[in-house]
Amino acid sequence: MEVRCTSSKNPRVVRLPDELVTEILARVPYRSLCQFKCVSRSWRRGLSSEPAVLRMCPQTLAGFFFHTIPPGRSWYVRHFVNASGRGPPMVDPSLSFLPPGYSDTGFLDCCNGLLLCKRDDIHPQPQAAYSCFVCNPATEKWMGLPDPKVPVKMYCLRIFRLGFDPAMFPHFRVFMLDSDPRPLITWDHQVTTGVEIFSSETGAWSYRQSEWGDRAVVGWGSVFFNKTLHLTSPGSLSLLTVDMDGRAWGKINTPHDFCFIGVSQGRVHAVQIRNHRRDDESIGIWVLEDYAGQRWTLKHAVNAMQMFGARPRSFGDSYSFLVHAVHMENGLIFLTAGKLRRLMSYDTDKKKVRFIWTLGASNLSAHPYVPCFSDWPFLYGQVSIASLMQLIQAPVEFDLLLEQHEEMQGSLTKMILGNDRNEELTEEEIEEFIKNEQVTTSEGNNAPISSKYTPQLSMEFKSRDDAHHFFNFYAFLAEFQVAITHTTRTQSKKRNNEVVKVTMRCTRQGKEKEPKCLEQEEAEVDKDVGKKPVRRRKTNVQQKSDCPCVMMVKEEGGVWKVKTLDLEHNHELCPGDRDQLFSGHKYMIEMETGFIKTLNDNKIPTRKMV
Repeated sequence: MEVRCTSSKNPRVVRLPDELVTEILARVPYRSLCQFKCVSRSWRRGLSSEPAVLRMCPQTLAGFFFHTIPPGRSWYVRHFVNASGRGPPMVDPSLSFLPPGYSDTGFLDCCNGLLLCKRDDIHPQPQAAYSCFVCNPATEKWMGLPDPKVPVKMYCLRIFRLGFDPAMFPHFRVFMLDSDPRPLITWDHQVTTGVEIFSSETGAWSYRQSEWGDRAVVGWGSVFFNKTLHLTSPGSLSLLTVDMDGRAWGKINTPHDFCFIGVSQGRVHAVQIRNHRRDDESIGIWVLEDYAGQRWTLKHAVNAMQMFGARPRSFGDSYSFLVHAVHMENGLIFLTAGKLRRLMSYDTDKKKVRFIWTLGASNLSAHPYVPCFSDWPFLYGQVSIASLMQLIQAPVEFDLLLEQHEEMQGSLTKMILGNDRNEELTEEEIEEFIKNEQVTTSEGNNAPISSKYTPQLSMEFKSRDDAHHFFNFYAFLAEFQVAITHTTRTQSKKRNNEVVKVTMRCTRQGKEKEPKCLEQEEAEVDKDVGKKPVRRRKTNVQQKSDCPCVMMVKEEGGVWKVKTLDLEHNHELCPGDRDQLFSGHKYMIEMETGFIKTLNDNKIPTRKMV
């Protein structure tokens, strides 16, 4: 495998197969991924701008979209607040990438990075051709939806829900739940008669008659999980489910009436809010432990007095809890309370409340937003179904679009092997590599490593940095560390004292210091008598074992060849902390190392820079 590096003016990176890097990073926790951006500028740029990494890597809750209707106005004002409650909005709530005519739109739903929006019908804009559309604020792509086929009935309540899971399916679904106002239960709870589903794959709506029964009522709580839309159903002690194509209908029995459902750590969570009296409310969080067996477990229960003690004055006469989200990775729930709709988070593990933002009394809803950088197939920019049909009718333009799409996808599925020879990694090879790495972890020194990543005698590299990067990556797989122990420079004046030979060894090469004798130890103890004890700093220095592992490369005719190679070790591999195998300072540019030295000169330790 050829390992390339850029010029000295740009950050040097290891050119591993893109699929391998993406698959590795996709399995890294989001918090660790953010910490990786602090290693160097090149890492930050790579992790923040590489399309494949952004599409595959896990994301976390960024904040909440919400809209208000200010006094004296009859149209929506969109807002976004970060989940931390600090700093400027991470996402522009104005959605400035939309064309003219869509400024007065409200949020209907948000699912895994996509927003379902509806245009204001009171003040229609002639430039806006669609009443509803789906957009992705992270990629600034949007798609207009045609009007549903089912005609609007008087006093009929329509509930729109969005279904999208980029990890399982690249297309989204929009569910329009149709209801019958007769018999009228409440104005916002009507009997559901059917569902009309829009598919971004076909660009059309399809209607399905309800199979939930004659008295099925759909609530406002919903979540899209495992290609199925889950909905609350007030008064029925059950959740209603319908799959993304409207073919499979079902019910999940619940121990209580739930007002909110969400997904955290791969399982369905539900929240029950009970009003004991005006000045006290309680929250119960339930987890669907066994999805097939419909077994629920109470995870946490807390009342308002335990959360706040005395009720804050800004809440008014009651708490009026309303849950909006559960965190995907930890035990946080996000809810609003009080007459001013104070947004806050509650940590079920630490039992602490943290105020985030005041949404305002005119707030209508808050939609949790998780960025998604996946591209919709064949949809770039402001492309709708109508314009897509025009492309299909023009074969030349459509073929060109297909080629551009395949080129963009294929640019991340190629790796360099040998002398500029391209080879494509399949999903089976990636899974096999990950499986082998898991076996490697369990077998230690006895685990085999693929020959693609194992150094061989007479192997050639374009530069000594390429050889060093390749041997360093092999050491990462084999779980040991590498150090350059010796370099030889040419004696020729014409070549300006250039390096022509480099020797790299395992960091455990060399002999350990001889142990101190009893008299030396007693002398040190006597020296410290009467002195104030000093807390010794922990160190991760490894003991030397005179390890014979070595790789020596030498330049011959502009090409660096492996001349000496010994991959045997005389010590146990598998160090205690694998994070140390790739030291961040190895691949920093001169400006970055100079900045670190400047900070060190100002008595700022390196460990506090990251």
